Amino acid sequence: MKVVIDSNLMIGNIFEPPVELVFQSDIITIKDVLERLENICGSVQFLRKDGDLGNDVDEVFINDENHIILRRDLNTYLKEGDKVTVNIYYEILGGG
Repeated sequence: MKVVIDSNLMIGNIFEPPVELVFQSDIITIKDVLERLENICGSVQFLRKDGDLGNDVDEVFINDENHIILRRDLNTYLKEGDKVTVNIYYEILGGG
């Protein structure tokens, strides 16, 4: 199954959305997508150790509809060609 991932996060030469992720299974959940993104991006916490939404994720949209993510919603099934948008807003730390 293929899903399209979009994000405001870009990590040069590692993660430059939009990207198409291909999964071997036809049964894919939001959690599966977030696990794959965490493996790709490494330093970004998409999922917490307890299985809840990661602290770095601020918004998740499925096919451009805002999807309020709770632990139970991470098991929401996706369909072939769905678009998942994951937005991350880091606070800028000042210094000088």
